[in-house]
Amino acid sequence: MSVNEFSEVLKKNSVQIDGSLNENLTVGELGMDSFDIMMISFDLETHAGHELKLSLNDTICDVLRKVNNEV
Repeated sequence: MSVNEFSEVLKKNSVQIDGSLNENLTVGELGMDSFDIMMISFDLETHAGHELKLSLNDTICDVLRKVNNEV
């Protein structure tokens, strides 16, 4: 998954992004709460084909590594 694909998942789940999406931003800095993370996790897990454990402290880069199974 790329940053652009991740951005589309955020948009699909009505997460508004102020400015550009940066790989160093944390999930918490995107203004998401735990419910948002749960909803986005479902979409990301479908894409990844495996379970993901995401937190508010994960950076976008961390999330993409988990989705792409690079951890």
